Amino acid sequence: YNKQHQPGFRWLHDSFGTNWRMMEMQAVIGRIQLTRMAEWTKKRTENAEKILRAFEGSPFFSIHTPSVDYVHAYYKCYVQVNLEVLPDGWSRDRIMQEINSQ
Repeated sequence: YNKQHQPGFRWLHDSFGTNWRMMEMQAVIGRIQLTRMAEWTKKRTENAEKILRAFEGSPFFSIHTPSVDYVHAYYKCYVQVNLEVLPDGWSRDRIMQEINSQ
């Protein structure tokens, strides 16, 4: 964006990502997806609640739950590893390896 442009036609784009306008097809797909948003959010919330319950009360993990007056979309559900209290031989990578092997 803030760079020295080559001489020639000023409005010729030589890189991607500078035009944020939505095409008609993208708009149609987006409108259809919006009708499913409540269903997706409900399912993500159910999944997040299972994850948070599984880690709740463990000294090895920290979970963050939103205030009761918020509605969280749970696009992502974070669980932090408390490295300083993990038993010897355990690390974030080993935890991920154990989870993925199940």
